[in-house]
Amino acid sequence: MNIDLGIEALSPQLTGIGRYTLELMRGLQVHADIGSLRTMYQNREIGDTIRLLQGEKPFSRYQNNKLYTVLMKTRAHLRPRLSLYHGPNFMLPSGIEGGIITVHDMSVLKFPETHPP
Repeated sequence: MNIDLGIEALSPQLTGIGRYTLELMRGLQVHADIGSLRTMYQNREIGDTIRLLQGEKPFSRYQNNKLYTVLMKTRAHLRPRLSLYHGPNFMLPSGIEGGIITVHDMSVLKFPETHPP
């Protein structure tokens, strides 16, 4: 099985979701049933996840260019999806029509005022 893993929660100050994502990534990297694992940040593949943990920006200034982002998203839609996307932080990125999410708690339903929109 091929998996794309959303790693937006990785940062120098790991939260519970960040720690979960890091440990999940480490476990999937060595799991025998995983053919490939791509780490995804803002719907783009990132190879060096350590940069996120050190507080560095994941993409160069050139890659943060709006036109570059639009072109890469367009290119991603042209490729057949051969992997399962896992969003460990409650959601899937735009453009992903199916996948798996992890919901860590339901406080957003009971206390919506304590969560950002």
